[in-house]
Amino acid sequence: MQQGWLEKMLVCGQWSAPGLIWVSSLSLCFGIALPAAVGYAQSIPDSSPPLDDTTVEVVPVPRPNLGLLSQAQTAFREERYPEAELLWRELVSQWPDSAEMSYSLGMTLHRQFKIEEAAQAYVTAAVLNPNHREAHVNLSLARIQLGQMDEALEPLEHVLRLPDRPSEPASIHAMAYYNRAIVLGRQGKLEESREAVDAALAIAPDFHEAKELIDLIR
Repeated sequence: MQQGWLEKMLVCGQWSAPGLIWVSSLSLCFGIALPAAVGYAQSIPDSSPPLDDTTVEVVPVPRPNLGLLSQAQTAFREERYPEAELLWRELVSQWPDSAEMSYSLGMTLHRQFKIEEAAQAYVTAAVLNPNHREAHVNLSLARIQLGQMDEALEPLEHVLRLPDRPSEPASIHAMAYYNRAIVLGRQGKLEESREAVDAALAIAPDFHEAKELIDLIR
């Protein structure tokens, strides 16, 4: 294993936001695809959005302020994160039972490197919707950044118990395995780390970041 492979994976900083799933150089250091507020919550239906493919019943709730939602999405997309944060906080107060609102707030905080606050917002989203895969994956990323390695594994294991879902640059399960490899490597569990990367590549053979990581581990 090359000296400093993990440090290489952790030192990143530029962000990009392609479509439904936004992927940053920072997030890819941990193998994470972070869905963007502007893509994942493009609109709010008349009732609360379906929680997931395992949801049985959706309870109607009042619509949030769609004008405010549009402003929040635009501010986020234009990287005006302090403004976006204020708007998402207002939307969370208007729609406290929406996992998507808390999740979007979490991403806005994450973009500002307010990691502890972002983690709490992801926790709220995950509690409101236990099937919200991206909230769990992002929570793992935040905990990795906070140095909470044991706690970072828990949301990943939760994701792996849910059905997989296609995403970019790899499926949710492939990304979860990749993140798991990062955590295990940080803990010095190198064989388990290699097994986790192999699991990621078994699902997504073209997952470029996983290929790079397995080469670094070796």
